[in-house]
Amino acid sequence: METLTHAIVEETSEVVTLTAISGAGQGAKTQKRHVFVGTAAECDLMLDDRAVSSVHCSFQITPNGRIQVVDHGSKNGTWLGRARIRDIEVSAPVEIKVGKTIVRATASTTTTLRGRWDGGDTLPGGALGPSAVMQRCFGNLALIAERSDRHVLISGETGTGKELLARGLHSLSARADGPFEVLDMSTLPAELVESALFGWEAGAFSGAVDSAAGPFERAHGGTLFIDEIGELPLAHQPKLLRALSGEVRRVGGTKLRAVDVRVIAATHQPLASWTQTGAFRGDLYHRLAVHEVIVPPLRERGRDIHALARLFAERVRPDLSDAIVSSLLSERAGYGWPGNVRELIADVERRAVFREPPEDAAQSEPETFAHAKARCVRDFELRYFRALLEECDGNVSKAARRAGVNRSHLSVRLRELGLR
Repeated sequence: METLTHAIVEETSEVVTLTAISGAGQGAKTQKRHVFVGTAAECDLMLDDRAVSSVHCSFQITPNGRIQVVDHGSKNGTWLGRARIRDIEVSAPVEIKVGKTIVRATASTTTTLRGRWDGGDTLPGGALGPSAVMQRCFGNLALIAERSDRHVLISGETGTGKELLARGLHSLSARADGPFEVLDMSTLPAELVESALFGWEAGAFSGAVDSAAGPFERAHGGTLFIDEIGELPLAHQPKLLRALSGEVRRVGGTKLRAVDVRVIAATHQPLASWTQTGAFRGDLYHRLAVHEVIVPPLRERGRDIHALARLFAERVRPDLSDAIVSSLLSERAGYGWPGNVRELIADVERRAVFREPPEDAAQSEPETFAHAKARCVRDFELRYFRALLEECDGNVSKAARRAGVNRSHLSVRLRELGLR
């Protein structure tokens, strides 16, 4: 077990609570600082309403405690009474019509404990994250490892390094000397899910000559990491629920086997929203998400991009690491990294093979003054706004006040630069 190096701090934040009180999406509810509403799976409040667009609108707490409501180009509009909304601030509570659904928005203050990581840029297990947002993530994992042995859900976009964080949590916990098993649900055909989860007895199916223990048994006394838990078919979810209580039965067997396992599940899907539509069992979600850790995407991790690029470049071509990192940071300035760390690794490896990206070979024309000036301004803005957001913990309103610019203008510019 690694030495825990963290402190506990109290964090207060303003959040929006959205509740669908009538219409096609009635009953849906969520609570966050910034809530996106729509029918798309990535929305925080996913509504089963045909009149709602995929990403319809959003609600966000402003520094003065009001709620900013923004319509994101929806087909049927976002309405306050008889007025169609584009971008307004309103006092809470307020009722807004989204498609054919009425949602009530309220504002409240929540106070939570979180861990502050004091163990450097790297978490045991290999995750690298010198940025403020990843240091908070590391601190929360350390706090969970020290204070709880319950199951954990790690949520975040694909490629953000959720398995490394799970390994870090395992290494920091009292289970560190036990096994760490990995099961990726996204690779399993539906007919093999049960045997892959729980093992099988000899003769249970064609080809099952010998009995085999499943990952729950193999992870006894340690941790089982289940990746892409959202891919688990509904039909198998009740059996996983029983396993989380400490008992498994192999396929083809009758004996219940006691297991002592902490499950760390990972997903890039909005499972909380799925529970509202029946796409994922609510009881299973709440059992898994006793503690939920949100992993920020790479585009929100500021200085991590440089640190990660340096790490991977030195692994593959230490003799060219400076050139690789320099070219990547220059040419990818403002890039949104939709594939996150996994895409960054691929980019570094590609540069290590070709030394420079292949498309650069065609750029033989001298750079004009206007182009060079625009590039320098963009580079300055990227450095300035990254540092500013880091200082303001990602709070755009606070950043706008500190920079002395209009909040709406800053939000647009941050999106253009790929920082939002």
